Amino acid sequence: LDYFENATTAKVRLTPLGEKYLEDLPHDFDMLNDEQDINSDYSFQSRNKNPFTLIAWEDHTVVNSSTPQTINVMVSLQNTPQPNTELTLKIIYPDGAETSIKLPVTGDDGRTSITLEPIVGQNGELVFYEICMDVSDAGPVCAQETFMIWGNP
Repeated sequence: LDYFENATTAKVRLTPLGEKYLEDLPHDFDMLNDEQDINSDYSFQSRNKNPFTLIAWEDHTVVNSSTPQTINVMVSLQNTPQPNTELTLKIIYPDGAETSIKLPVTGDDGRTSITLEPIVGQNGELVFYEICMDVSDAGPVCAQETFMIWGNP
């Protein structure tokens, strides 16, 4: 773990492991599509046993500082896709800065996505993101993921 004393949030972060991360990275998981199964490790359900499920994934597990990144989300309620669902994306950049973005509402298939501008960072740094929906009775349901900056000269 690394400690960033002057960061406003995320003062403690995982140490970038660079080459070790890339060696252990499952190479067949670079991009998810309709024909592939979505790994259950990519979902997070709140501890109060909320019936909603959020599954989040990015188009690329690693990107360089000049490549846009697309974040994808699928929302379901007891395995039924949920259209017209409002979601918020929170991004924590490698320098500790944060931003929140309202995502386009989900389509009939319960999915939505957003393409981010390229994120500047050093090779091996992680970008953390969290996608949440507010379920009034049960509080927020969130999915959290990361992707790595890699391939910069």
